[in-house]
Amino acid sequence: MKKTLLLTLILVAFTFASQAQQKVLLQHAGTPSLHTTISDAITAAVANDTIYIPGFTYNESLTIDKKLTIIGTGHYQDSTAASGMTKINGSINFKTGCDQTKVEGVYISSSVNTSSQTINEVKLIRSRIGGLVSLDGTIDGFTISECVLIGGVNSSTTGIATNILIENSIVQGNIRYFRNSSTVQFCVLLVKNSGNSTAGHIFYNCEGMNINSNVILDQYASIPNTCTFTNNLFRVNYATYMDVDDTNNIFDQDITSIFEHLETDQEYKFHFANDYHLKASSPGVGAASDGTNIGIYGSSIPYKASAVPSNPHFFKVNIASENDADGKLSVELGVQAQDR
Repeated sequence: MKKTLLLTLILVAFTFASQAQQKVLLQHAGTPSLHTTISDAITAAVANDTIYIPGFTYNESLTIDKKLTIIGTGHYQDSTAASGMTKINGSINFKTGCDQTKVEGVYISSSVNTSSQTINEVKLIRSRIGGLVSLDGTIDGFTISECVLIGGVNSSTTGIATNILIENSIVQGNIRYFRNSSTVQFCVLLVKNSGNSTAGHIFYNCEGMNINSNVILDQYASIPNTCTFTNNLFRVNYATYMDVDDTNNIFDQDITSIFEHLETDQEYKFHFANDYHLKASSPGVGAASDGTNIGIYGSSIPYKASAVPSNPHFFKVNIASENDADGKLSVELGVQAQDR
């Protein structure tokens, strides 16, 4: 019954989105309502509501100050060919009161901010962030999972950010000012620092982090003494910088030997055509802390193909250009349920 209701709601949202190209569906206690903007839906929502965003570009920034589940259609070009991509031309600002919010399947062109707020257990899943993720404030639990982070992630030396988890994600920018039991695991870290200035290093001014089972490409990566590096695969040799707690790392791997495919001149940038599966000959195969592969396709929750969101996914939409002789319009939809 629950899956039937969810599919019905999504079909309603898709129908209206096809007509208006932007209607956002808010589900409250089983009752749907449609809104012109995401911000309008957030304002109308109460804690524990769910917002479904169709494939469309929204020119707005969002403020979230209540517990919500927000789900878009995804951000990969191939998986959104039928539904369109959910793109937010603006930022997402998490405020006090947004505890346990989940945002999934969106492309945020600008930044994600917590701006000195008090926040607990927020999740950002299968999304692409074009700008900086700035986690500043009193934070206990912020998870970034199966995401593409173009601008990198910052915490703050003045904030109290604990239990930050970045997992199974592609990170193009730096990770800076992280402290207090934060973890980066099963990621591909694409930074290629152009010089030896410490400000450009992938782990700039980080302390007390667990850095585990990642592919790390930076040729000038700083190795903070208070952080623990285990089961990582490095492009260059950092063996002499490791401490006794830093174990099972793999060094000095030529970039051409690591991944299945990288586009020419796109090796250190996220690109849809790059295939971040490890080559069968890579020593990172089976070398992660849990016995799976190092990188985004390791762990018990590997990076999902094309980052398809967890809600039912439209993979085919065929709408006739005109009515038939009986005045009926042929509409063919292909929908796939998702395991996760």
